[in-house]
Amino acid sequence: MTTNIPFITERDFVDEIFEEVKNVAKENQSKPYTKAFNFKKAHQLWIVEHNLLYQQLNPGMSDSHAPYPLMSDYLNFAEKFKRIGIIKRIGSTAGDLIDIDNFIVELVPQDFIDYYSRRYLGQPMPNAVSGTSMISLADASVGFDNALASIFINKIKCSLPAFLNEHLFCRVMFAHRVGESVDWSVVHNEMTGKTDGVGGESDMRALRDTMYHVNTRIKEMAHTGDDLFSWKNKAIKRNF
Repeated sequence: MTTNIPFITERDFVDEIFEEVKNVAKENQSKPYTKAFNFKKAHQLWIVEHNLLYQQLNPGMSDSHAPYPLMSDYLNFAEKFKRIGIIKRIGSTAGDLIDIDNFIVELVPQDFIDYYSRRYLGQPMPNAVSGTSMISLADASVGFDNALASIFINKIKCSLPAFLNEHLFCRVMFAHRVGESVDWSVVHNEMTGKTDGVGGESDMRALRDTMYHVNTRIKEMAHTGDDLFSWKNKAIKRNF
């Protein structure tokens, strides 16, 4: 029986990006930054390290039996960080073909550095509640800036995909009072501009998923365990 190990970990992936963005000039760290990351060198090093560990865990087995990495290993991590807003765009210098030597990542360096420092170095975010690295939304300043398509938790900027569902959802919900239960159909109609009746079951599920995505984004980026929004009896409430 062989013991398999992940070829590339999330930490491997973010370490490689962090090494690049930490050297971006201070005056450019708050601006969108596009970098063509060539993972080929790191990829080759990871192969060597992975195969050595594989042989240690599986004595007598050739490293030719070790699983070979797929581009999906890299893309899965990149897509995760794109969903929470840390990475803005994923692309390639070779058109539609994305590979380890033509990988493009667009991000805001300071957002990535803040996330990396908090998640992997154990450093609290600026303006975190004193004495803890976790933020309580009940004790925080929570705001929404429509022009920036962003939620602010204290001074932590949580960017949303501009003019897509999460942005439109928050624009509607921040127009309602904290603690007000708003029927899902009202939110849906205000997001879409529709006035001709209630959407269907699939619209309701899509809206609920959007709410969950926003909650996840806020938890990841602001380092909180609190849900900004909640769903009950087909209605949505902004909790803070």
